[in-house]
Amino acid sequence: MIDLNPSDESCIYTTLHFVCKESKKNKCTPILTFDQPLYWKAITILQNEPTTSSLKSFVLKLGGFHTERTFIGSIGYLMSGSGLMNIFETVYASTAVSHMLSGKAFAWAVRGNFLVDTALTALILSIIYGIPVPKIEVNSEESADENFTQTYDTSKVQIHDTCYTEEVSHATRKKFHMLPIC
Repeated sequence: MIDLNPSDESCIYTTLHFVCKESKKNKCTPILTFDQPLYWKAITILQNEPTTSSLKSFVLKLGGFHTERTFIGSIGYLMSGSGLMNIFETVYASTAVSHMLSGKAFAWAVRGNFLVDTALTALILSIIYGIPVPKIEVNSEESADENFTQTYDTSKVQIHDTCYTEEVSHATRKKFHMLPIC
């Protein structure tokens, strides 16, 4: 155990040297996983080392949670302007959506992305198999009302009832039997 402040660069430097020395004994590549703040400090230390330093053989990894947060944030960055924000705002508050798209509200972002994935998959499958998508109809006098909020009175909402599960199952079996056997 190294009895130093973990965010202190001398602690990180000492840890890197210790792990490097131990990996040489075992004849293996030194690998360390850090959380994001310590990862950036370790990268800075390794970049400032001379090319002949034994520390240059290090493989640094960003911790799993920070990798996931960064990935979710990159989805938000790449999809900016695509309408993803508008879709998320139908379920979440607008202040939460900005945190979701940056990767900060991780649990909400994962759930929101799964919801969008499920909706898009359902639409694609309905097109592939020719199954109509259920539609919700709201009476026109309600939608024309200026004070109309998006809470629906279930007595006035009708969902076209069809057994979509059986249709998808039947269509999938039909497509499966059409596949060539290798």
